[in-house]
Formats: sequence, C-alpha cells, structure tokens
Amino acid sequence: MFATPFTELPVVDITPLRHSDHAGERACAVAELGHGARENGFLYLSGHGIDPALLDQLPAAAKSFFAQPLQEQRACWIGNSSNRRGYVPEP
Repeated sequence: MFATPFTELPVVDITPLRHSDHAGERACAVAELGHGARENGFLYLSGHGIDPALLDQLPAAAKSFFAQPLQEQRACWIGNSSNRRGYVPEP
C-alpha cells in the first residue's frame, strides 16, 4: 500500500539538475524527487532533455528486446553491471 493515497502522479522538473549551478535550485529538485519516490513510488520527470523522437522508439525497442531468447536477455543482467543498470528477470 502507498504511504499516501493519490489520484495523479507528481511531475518533477529536473532541469536544475542538468543546468543549474545554484545549490538551492538543485536541492529543491532533489527534494521533490525524494518526496515523489517515497510518497508515491512513481513520478513523471520533466526537463530531462531526452529527445521526444527517441522516447517514441522505446515501445518498439522493448518489444524487440523481450522477443529475444531468454538467454540473450540474461546477457544484459543487472548483476553484471557496474552501475546497477540492466535486465532483472522475473523470479
């Protein structure tokens, strides 16, 4: 169960994390991220700088990845990553 009931996901603008040298602006963005993660567990990010055309390709890329044999998917296992990014198989 969520810590706080909600009817919409928070939108957090992370532009200051990418472009601001002002510590207060960066701290505010970090606090909003933390609050959204703790209270809701999910949030929308704005100001991330990712090209919308690239985001439009995401569903096809996911479909292609999961169409591969499980052995190939597991080659991307998160446990092989130094930065904790990668595939996490179902238990």
